[in-house]
Amino acid sequence: MNVLAALLAALQAGTWTVSPVAPSVGDTVVIWRAFPGATSVRVRPLAGTATIEPLADPSSLPARGGVVVRYAVAAFAPGAHALAMPDLDVLHPDGVAETVPGDTARVTVVSVLPPGDSLPAPQPSLGPLPRAAPRLLPLGLLIAAALGSGVTWLSLRRRRGARPGRVPPVEKRSPAPIARWMAAGEARAVAAVAAERLRRAIARVEPRAHAALDDVECLALLGELRPAWPLDELRETLSGLERARYAPAIPADVLAVAEQAEEMATALERAE
Repeated sequence: MNVLAALLAALQAGTWTVSPVAPSVGDTVVIWRAFPGATSVRVRPLAGTATIEPLADPSSLPARGGVVVRYAVAAFAPGAHALAMPDLDVLHPDGVAETVPGDTARVTVVSVLPPGDSLPAPQPSLGPLPRAAPRLLPLGLLIAAALGSGVTWLSLRRRRGARPGRVPPVEKRSPAPIARWMAAGEARAVAAVAAERLRRAIARVEPRAHAALDDVECLALLGELRPAWPLDELRETLSGLERARYAPAIPADVLAVAEQAEEMATALERAE
């Protein structure tokens, strides 16, 4: 039966028709109803149930002699289902509109499983797996070997005695030719060398005031560790050298600050 013939049959039926007649679980089921002599029909949405779900919006199709209303649903459980259909507003050719009760559509769904088919019964739990008894002999041998090696090493070290550590060679630097550099106009180089020599002398006497600290951090640390030192003179000398390195200065002033830094470094070395 083609679509036109089906529409004509629906127009003559006047009740809800289900196609296919015996759908399977999950199939698309079309539920339709004919309204002979109607000009148009305003459809309303279908409320689904726990086992039947609408798949699309309802539609009304004009057919010969009237209108056919169509719903598409899917059923997810086998058996006979009674589906309450919504009321419909039907308009007739003379302009009279009426509300037609939706009535009930009955859908019989066939199961896709063969008769008597069911899930297998769950199997009982397995018993606990046996665990092998731990063997302590390998672990004991490993511990004994480690202890023996440690005792042997300690006894040999005591017999030989501690080896005296090598004293690192003292780095000796020749004094920088300050006068020659000043004559060549390298006042900044003279200030840099003098500042490095003074900071190196401070670090030899107080290793915690190492060269990684800047001048401010170094002086603050010396204020805590060496409060008896001439900190004001050190601060003035390091500040003068810092200005000479990064700002224009008179060569005679740079030479005076460099000589003062040299005297302080020499005094610190003698004190050490």
